[in-house]
Amino acid sequence: MIADVLSLTHAISGADKQDLIVRRTPETPTSPAMALPSKNRRRINVDGREYHWVYDPSRLSGNDAYIAVQEPTGNGRKLFLRWIGLALPRFVRAAILFANSNGWSPNADSDMEVGCDSFANPPQFYLKPDDSSQYWFHDWWLEQNPGHIFLTPLGDYDLEHWK
Repeated sequence: MIADVLSLTHAISGADKQDLIVRRTPETPTSPAMALPSKNRRRINVDGREYHWVYDPSRLSGNDAYIAVQEPTGNGRKLFLRWIGLALPRFVRAAILFANSNGWSPNADSDMEVGCDSFANPPQFYLKPDDSSQYWFHDWWLEQNPGHIFLTPLGDYDLEHWK
């Protein structure tokens, strides 16, 4: 990836025109990974390891519903949880345990995507097939549950009391 640095400088001649200088430098491999946004970010401890998870309350319904999990440092690979049902901390913990048992860790080679059906009792988790679309889990769930819709309350609500 290339980082662009832009700066405007006046021409040495003193003319009114400006020259645009674009300097391109390769990004160093030690650059930090993009961390999760701080808004709606929560901490969770699973098997003695701390993770941050983030959700967008306006996207916890419909086929955009997802939760992202990452190390607190912002480094390492992310776990993306396609979600149906309530996004309770205990279900997020169970999803992390499922992903860990299937090869995901912040030190893994790639991100992982897991489908989470918290309507099932107990909650069910599914690995994303290699040949699937962005909405793979929601499409599959609706095929398995015809006539159902999945909605969760919208708005910035506090999930801490559901632990």
